[in-house]
Amino acid sequence: MNHSIIETGHATLAPSGLGWTLGGITFDLFLMLTWTSLIVFMLVGWKKKRVQNCDAHFLRLFACHSNCTNLLEKDWSFLESDHLNSPQKSNFIISEAQIDSNSRVLVSIPSEDFVDRLVHSSKCKLLLVVHDSLFVLAGIKEKHDLVKCWQGELIYVPEKWGPFDVVFLCYLPALPFDLHQIFHTIAKRCLPGARLVISFSQGREVVDQQRKEYTDVVVSDLPQKQNLEKVAADNSFEITKFVDEPGFYLAVLKFCGGAC
Repeated sequence: MNHSIIETGHATLAPSGLGWTLGGITFDLFLMLTWTSLIVFMLVGWKKKRVQNCDAHFLRLFACHSNCTNLLEKDWSFLESDHLNSPQKSNFIISEAQIDSNSRVLVSIPSEDFVDRLVHSSKCKLLLVVHDSLFVLAGIKEKHDLVKCWQGELIYVPEKWGPFDVVFLCYLPALPFDLHQIFHTIAKRCLPGARLVISFSQGREVVDQQRKEYTDVVVSDLPQKQNLEKVAADNSFEITKFVDEPGFYLAVLKFCGGAC
């Protein structure tokens, strides 16, 4: 697995059948055959674009293989359909971040469609996507080679990519951490004046329903304004915009760097 393409917060894979171990990661016969096929494809002269996407194709196969063994992929497809059904809302959410060419942007648990819109609408210095799903990250990397991808939890993202000017929390209810812990982590990764955008284009009521249907993914609710204000103030953030409607949720916050 090429860690320069998609880095991961998971250190090891459990053995499964015939295999060999390199750097603490166990590769079985399926993975060795996959690597062999990719090398053959490159040797026979694939077009440049397709060669660049070999790692993304491999990661899809790797995620599929992991799903059949010990690293079970969760079902994130419901987020993709939500964003596809509300492109105007997604564009509005992106505009609230005020991204410019020098911005360093972190995006947590986005849909592929959201990343597509972000890449095409906003030029920035760095774009890092953080997600639990190898499937989602492989799909993003396949289309956007310059986007940095990291698989793992938000609070464990390495500091090397920061500090950030913009942070998107595209689906906060899937983060298995206390709100204080999340804000504390983001505060350590942000520059003074950074924008934090918490959003869900379908609103609170849909999250409530998703929490019943996708219990392994959706673990909390969207924060109420009063609770959000308290946690934000404790971590040097201030709310600049808050919308909590039946079909739309948006909170935009500014990091004051201790000056709030």
